[in-house]
Amino acid sequence: MAVFPTPPEHSSSAPQPQSPAQPPAQPPAPVTIPLDQPDPVVKPNTDNAPVDRRPLRRDSMKRREALIKGKEGTRRRQRWENDNFLNNPSFTPPSPEDFSPTPLHPRRTVRYEFATLWDPSNPLKYGYSPPVQKKDETRVPKNLKDRLKRSKGATDLLKSLEEEVRRYAATLWGCIDEYRQPDIDEDSCDDMDTSVEFSKCADEVGDSEDEEIVFVPRMETIAVTSTEKVREVYTPIPSPPLEKPVFEAADNDQGASFGRWLVHSIALYYGLRSWSETQGNPAKRIAFVGAQPGERKRLKAGRLLKHKALPRPLWMML
Repeated sequence: MAVFPTPPEHSSSAPQPQSPAQPPAQPPAPVTIPLDQPDPVVKPNTDNAPVDRRPLRRDSMKRREALIKGKEGTRRRQRWENDNFLNNPSFTPPSPEDFSPTPLHPRRTVRYEFATLWDPSNPLKYGYSPPVQKKDETRVPKNLKDRLKRSKGATDLLKSLEEEVRRYAATLWGCIDEYRQPDIDEDSCDDMDTSVEFSKCADEVGDSEDEEIVFVPRMETIAVTSTEKVREVYTPIPSPPLEKPVFEAADNDQGASFGRWLVHSIALYYGLRSWSETQGNPAKRIAFVGAQPGERKRLKAGRLLKHKALPRPLWMML
């Protein structure tokens, strides 16, 4: 058995190397335990971030314009040429003035030296036509038309009430009802009245040989070419009534409200004033039709009203 020699041990008398001086030990850092939960860490959402997509090499403005125009002879090229007025000889490109905001009506500028010659009372003299008021006389109120469709026999009631209102409007405005249907009794009465008037005139003319009696309407004169003396006789014409009762019913009648509503609708169509009053004992509810406040003032002052044309009756348009 082989024995290998071992290195000699260091004796205690040999000098040992000294280690560097260590710093004094630091006290350990205090450990803090948070009582609350820590704030959650929000991570940035990178899913919605725009993806950097680089354009392809073949994508260019020339290629896009070529795709918009289309190939020669195709429908796409024809549409593009029509949209851009390429083959239109009368096309004029727009100018910057076309894009400036201007009024749509024609403007007429008058020079300052000619402004004093303007006569505002006669606009037709300068080529200005007065505004024409379009009257839609053939339009029936929608609510009236709907209710008459649901009500049976209401057309006859509307016709009778409207005839009363039209007769009053004709006397108020001094016009003739073109749509009035003459009755046989009225024709006979008219013939009797005219015969009586002619007989009276004949008797008076026979009594006075030297004088001639001429009947003229109010505010008018008739020039008679005669060598004899002329004596003008003015017949007084009573002014039209300011109001007229059209519909009358008992106050406690529930179905009479429809008739009064018809009177108000008819008066609104003809431009008249309408209202309802309770009168008498037992109480009766009466629907009146009258002139407007401005027309009432003219009638009270003894002046004539402006002639108006009666529109087409409502019952004819249903």
